[in-house]
Amino acid sequence: MRLLIVFLVFVHCNLFAQPVSDYFKDVRAVYVLEASPPVVESAVRVLFPKMKSDAVRSVEKCTLQGEGTLTIGVVDSNSGEGPFSSQNGDDDSFFIRLTAENGAIVAASDASLLYTAACRLAQQWQSREASYFRKGRHFFPSFKWLEGADGFFAARKFFSRGYNPEENVREMARIGCTHIGVNALATPFAYEQGPPGEHYYRFYITNPDLDQFVETELNKETYPPEYLAANMNRMQKNIELAEKHGLAAGLNLCSPRSVPESFFQKYPQLRGARIDHPFHSYKPRYTMTLAHPAVRWHYAEMMKKIMQRFPQLSWAYIWSNDSGSGFEHTMTTYPGRNGGAFLVREWRTNEQIAEKAGMNILRYLKGLRDAARRSRPDFDVILRLFSFPAAEDYILKHLEEGIDLRLFLSDRSDNEKWTKFAVAREKGSDFSYTNSISMPYSHVAGVPFPWQTQKRLQEMLDLGIERLTLSLHPFSLAPYDINREVLGGFQFHPQQSVDSLVLETAKRWVGEKEAEPLVAAWKLVDKTVETFPSVPLYAGYGFVSFRLWVRPLVPDIEKIPQEKRAYYEKFMLSNYYNPNLVDLSKNALWTLVPQETAEKIVEQYRLDGYDDLKQAISLLECDDIDNNDRVKAVFTDQRDRLKALLCYHRSLENTCKWIVGVHGYMQAETKEVKNRHAEMIRDMMRDEIDNCRELKTLYTSSSVPFTPISAIGENWYTYGENLDQLLQKKIDLMKAHMEDEPFIEDDFMWNLPATFNVSPEIYLNY
Repeated sequence: MRLLIVFLVFVHCNLFAQPVSDYFKDVRAVYVLEASPPVVESAVRVLFPKMKSDAVRSVEKCTLQGEGTLTIGVVDSNSGEGPFSSQNGDDDSFFIRLTAENGAIVAASDASLLYTAACRLAQQWQSREASYFRKGRHFFPSFKWLEGADGFFAARKFFSRGYNPEENVREMARIGCTHIGVNALATPFAYEQGPPGEHYYRFYITNPDLDQFVETELNKETYPPEYLAANMNRMQKNIELAEKHGLAAGLNLCSPRSVPESFFQKYPQLRGARIDHPFHSYKPRYTMTLAHPAVRWHYAEMMKKIMQRFPQLSWAYIWSNDSGSGFEHTMTTYPGRNGGAFLVREWRTNEQIAEKAGMNILRYLKGLRDAARRSRPDFDVILRLFSFPAAEDYILKHLEEGIDLRLFLSDRSDNEKWTKFAVAREKGSDFSYTNSISMPYSHVAGVPFPWQTQKRLQEMLDLGIERLTLSLHPFSLAPYDINREVLGGFQFHPQQSVDSLVLETAKRWVGEKEAEPLVAAWKLVDKTVETFPSVPLYAGYGFVSFRLWVRPLVPDIEKIPQEKRAYYEKFMLSNYYNPNLVDLSKNALWTLVPQETAEKIVEQYRLDGYDDLKQAISLLECDDIDNNDRVKAVFTDQRDRLKALLCYHRSLENTCKWIVGVHGYMQAETKEVKNRHAEMIRDMMRDEIDNCRELKTLYTSSSVPFTPISAIGENWYTYGENLDQLLQKKIDLMKAHMEDEPFIEDDFMWNLPATFNVSPEIYLNY
C-alpha cells in the first residue's frame, strides 16, 4: 500500500484573491500525524522556515484541525482519505487545493513527491493566484522513477572542493527526482592496491560492492574493521539525507567484484573469473565463483546484513563486467570468457556456455533479491543487460518479478530489441534507462543548453519511457543551472513551452530588465552544444584521466625528458607502455580517434567556429549592468562557465589537430606535404598556448567553480588546486619544443622498463 502524505491548511477568505505567497501567512500551528517520515518536517520547513517548534503538535488522524492550522501526515492511499481515490489509478501524484472556505490541501501519494510539491508552492508558484488551485489540481510526474546522479554524492568526486552533499540532495528533491544511490566509500581511494607503477586500483572507488561494507564468516578479516565501519557510517549519513528529502535510497554496485588474493590463499577452490583489464593491470584480479553455493550464501548474507541495518533501501543496480567486476564465462570480461571450476566443463559449445553463464547470473540476482526482501518485500534488483550479449536471450527468457533491467535509450527505439524485451516485461520485469541529459561536459560544470535538454526529455517521453537515470551537475558547482530548471519543469509540466519556462527562470534570477540578454546568451550556447562535435572518450571522463588540459601538445612527446613529463603522466590512466603516452590517437590495443575521424572533427570545428560562444560571453559581461549584486553574480557565473567551455573545446580541437598533423607528417611522401603538416602543428601549438594562458587567468581570477577541483590533492579523476601551475608547465614545455620534428614511436607498446638491459632494437627483430 502506498503512503499518502497530506497537508491541510485553513486560510482566511479575504486572502484567497492573494498570490500563493500570502496564502499561508496566517498558519499558527502544525499538526503532524504520528509515525510520519522525515521528509514531512523538511517540507514544512520549506513552507514555513520560521515556524517555532512549539507550534508543531501530534495528531492521530490526518484531518483539519481548525482555522490557521496545517495538518501533515502519512495515510494509506487507498483509505479514501484526502484527494486520492481508486479513480486515480496506481499513478503517483501530488495534489494541491487552496480554498477560502475550507482551507488548503497539499498531498502526495509517495514521499518522493512531497518535497518538490512544497518547493513549488514556496518558490516557483509564489506569484500565482491562489484561485488557480481552488478546485484542486493533481500533478503527475513525467518519469515515475527519476534517479538523480550528480557524480559526487555516492562517487569519487565527493572529495571535491566546495561539494556540499545535503545541498545537492535537496536540489535533486526540489526538481522532482525520486531515487538516489547511497553506497560510497568513506575514503578517497579503495583498500585495493596493486604492484608499484600499476594504476588499476583506481577503478575500485566506483560503485563499491557489498563486501566494502559488511563481512561474513567466509571473508572475515579480509578488510580492516575500521574501513568497513567508516563505509557503513558514510552510507548511513547518505540514507539519512535521502530520507530527509523523500528520495528512495538504493545501491549502485559493481558486482561481483574481485577480492584480495589473501582470500584465495584460504579458499583456492573458490577462485572465479579473472576480470581485470590485462593491458592496464600488472596482476590478475579474480572474483569469487558464484557457481559455488557457499559464495552465493556469502552474497545473500551480506545483503541481509545491510538490509537489517538499512531496511529503507529499496533497490540495487548491478553494473558488471567493468571497474573490477564481472560474471564467470561471459564473453565481455576484459581477459575474455573464463571462470571457476564449477560452472562449465570442456567441449561445451558457445551456446551451452552462454546458457550456463546466464543462469548463473540470474541465480545470483535472485539470491540478492530474496535476501533483501526479508527486510523489504518490494526490494528490486536491476541488471545492466548490455554486458552479456551472448547470454542475453537466456536471461530474458527466465526473468521474473523483482529482477529488472537497465537499458540504453537506443534499446527502446530498436523495434527488434524492444519486442524481445517486451517478453520479459510480461513476467513482471520493469525497465529503466540511463542517459546524460544535463551533463555532457563532465568537467565543465553548468553549461546551459535548455532547449536541447527539453528536446531530449521529450524524445524519451515520446518513447514511453517512465524510469530514467540522469546525470546532473551538483548545485555546489553550478547554482544557476537552467538545465536543472527545465528538467524540474518537465517532470510535472511537459506541456509547458520551454521558451516560457526559460524566460520565467531568467526573470526570477536577474529581473525583467536583464532577462533578455541572459536568455539570448543561453540560446547561443544551446546552438553551440547542438553542433559542436564529440571527440571519442576525450570529450567525457578521458578529458581529465588523459590530462588534456595539462599535457603538452608537442610534435614529438618523447623529446620531452621523462622526468619533465612525470608531473602529468603519473596521474594518467596509462601505464608506461600505453601508446597513448606518445600518440593521442591511440589507447591500449585500439585506435581511440582515427586520423580520418580527427580530420572530420577539425573540419566541423572550422565550419562551426566559436562565434556564437564568444557572442554569448560578450552578452554576459557585467559592465553595463546596474549595481545589483545578485544580477552580477548570475551573469559572472554564466560568463565564466562559457569561458571555460571555450577553453575546453579549443583543447579538444587542438588534440584532433595534433592527430591530423603528426600522423599526416609521418605519412607524407613529399617535402611540401610534410611542411604543410608541420606548419599546421605549429599553428595548433600557438593556439593551445594562448588557450592555456586564458584558462590559467580564468582559474586564478574567477571565483566561479567551473570545474571540479580536488580537496585532497591532484588525482586521476580530478585536477588539484595546482591547476594553474600545471598549465604554466605545459606552456613552457610547448614553447621549448615548438620546432621539434613530428614523430611517433610505432613500437612504443613493446618497451620494457629501464632495468631491462637489452635494447629494443635487438628484441624487436623477434
